[in-house]
Amino acid sequence: MSFLARNFVAEVLPGRYDVVWYSNVLHIYSPEQNWAVFRRVYAALASGGRPIIQNAFLQDSKGLYPEEASLFAVSMLLYTERGNTYSRRETVERLRDAGIVRIRSLRNGTEDWDGGLLEAVRPVGR
Repeated sequence: MSFLARNFVAEVLPGRYDVVWYSNVLHIYSPEQNWAVFRRVYAALASGGRPIIQNAFLQDSKGLYPEEASLFAVSMLLYTERGNTYSRRETVERLRDAGIVRIRSLRNGTEDWDGGLLEAVRPVGR
């Protein structure tokens, strides 16, 4: 395992990676910034590489469940320049737009973050 200090919102990720873990940062940035990061992650993943996104996702069509994620959205709107809480569905759609496929939810076993892990795969040979 290695760590790369980088402004991932503005800079290219050099090299090829088997896993990129985007943990608890999705909510800090705007949709456009996140989707740009997903495109950079796609470009940096080795064939078959896996991005893992950990975050508090909204899980219903009205964006109200779970309560903790909805309340967290208010904090992001107050304390970040462009942050918000995003739905799992919206995040999956943007991962697909970036070319990342086979996306699945992983359960991490805590109540307010339940279902807060997404694992995906960069297609082999692309």
